[in-house]
Amino acid sequence: MRLTVNQGVCGQAYHAKQPVAVDLTVEDLSTFNLNQTQLNSTRDVQFILSFPIRRLNLSTFETTADIIGFVNADSKTLGAEELIQNNDDLEELLKRIQAFSEYCSYLF
Repeated sequence: MRLTVNQGVCGQAYHAKQPVAVDLTVEDLSTFNLNQTQLNSTRDVQFILSFPIRRLNLSTFETTADIIGFVNADSKTLGAEELIQNNDDLEELLKRIQAFSEYCSYLF
């Protein structure tokens, strides 16, 4: 599904320049600026996690502040939103996302 930088959880992550996790079971979907076709495509999604992939400096092999893409993880599984309800679990999830994001930087 194609989104602009002003739509969806990915758009929120784009503007925040950091990972965004959203429990769609409690979130007001109108805040995501989606059209009806996009809403229909995502109506069964319970939880979305979007995080940036940053450019890799090939001289230092460290990521830069430049964002070159995003990875989105959507779940239709009831209860997936519990990943972000506990702060300890959320912190662990964010650490793992950061590691995965860095790995993705090497691929691009």
